Amino acid sequence: MQLSKPVLLEGSPGVGKTSLIMALGKFSGHTVVRINLSEQTDIMDLLGSDLPVEADDGIQFAWSDGILLQAIKQGSWVLLDELNLSPQSVLEFTTATFLPAALEMEIEHRELSNHTKFVCFRSSIIHFLDVFVNEFLLVL
Repeated sequence: MQLSKPVLLEGSPGVGKTSLIMALGKFSGHTVVRINLSEQTDIMDLLGSDLPVEADDGIQFAWSDGILLQAIKQGSWVLLDELNLSPQSVLEFTTATFLPAALEMEIEHRELSNHTKFVCFRSSIIHFLDVFVNEFLLVL
């Protein structure tokens, strides 16, 4: 399954938005990475950050990929679940990031183009049609 746009699933709690994507992934042989968003989710959680690591000459900082960046590199399907709970900064980041058909991000001066198998799904119980006008919308 290749899509040129992210997919936004909207519906009441418990109607099966998450289960649908997990089942489609299993049926099609794709790894689905579910990222459960909340008020505490930060962009660094998604992309990554410099973290302290032990080295021979003491503590140094090294880049550690976040869960979203790992999933993109692996060509996984990503489900950004509970989008309605995410802070405004994460909502804006995910909107800006996934609008282009070919995702390109610059991290530490490295350009990253998404893996050809990467697909992004988002789920929400709130209607976001005005925000995500460039997405496929599936209302359950």
